[in-house]
Amino acid sequence: MVHLVKFQNGKAASQLPPRDIKDKPLQDGRWYAAKVKVRGEQAECYLDGVKLFDFKADKHAAGAVGLESTVSSYRFKNIKVTAPDGTILLEGLPVLTPAGVP
Repeated sequence: MVHLVKFQNGKAASQLPPRDIKDKPLQDGRWYAAKVKVRGEQAECYLDGVKLFDFKADKHAAGAVGLESTVSSYRFKNIKVTAPDGTILLEGLPVLTPAGVP
């Protein structure tokens, strides 16, 4: 299942309906290549190079990328975030500080 959430001021403001992948359920123990492409108001979601769906997104002048898993356990690797011109903004895993550490 693919689930996309929009956050505003640190809170979930709107949510697209979850999308089931009925013809190809996800398999345990297998890596998948997921891609979410957002350019202006157009957004597209891919899994292993196959387009699952597209949707109209609110246009943002700036933003952030977040990954989350719920009700299941997932691991993320080879994360890459690019600007519309192809400039790499983030590649690999971000540096995280433990809670409560400035």
